[in-house]
Amino acid sequence: MRKYKEQCEVLVKAGAIILVRDGFTGGGIPVYVTRKVTGCFGVKRGRDSEWGVAVDSPFEDGADGVVYNLILGVNVGDKVEAKGLHCDVEICTRCFSSEEREMILSDAMARLKMADKPLHAHQYR
Repeated sequence: MRKYKEQCEVLVKAGAIILVRDGFTGGGIPVYVTRKVTGCFGVKRGRDSEWGVAVDSPFEDGADGVVYNLILGVNVGDKVEAKGLHCDVEICTRCFSSEEREMILSDAMARLKMADKPLHAHQYR
């Protein structure tokens, strides 16, 4: 079985930017980060194989790739899709208030939407 091979190849061809959870802060808040997809790879487990994508910058644990089913959102140009983000925020932030959960979700969505935009720095005098 080649789970997610075609989906990973599409992400590579599109030059997609993905959103994944990259750990937690000391206060238990999930840290969501964006990375640009640079390639894809397969992982063999028993008789099955699972596919993932390589990224342009390593994650906090040093990994430079992630399996497809851990991708929480995708940004391809003007098309932004958060496929698993809402569920992930609900699961990871059960001990937070609904307002706090909404802020975490909003921040992650803003990161995904703005990921392909260049950052502009302003100097104030």
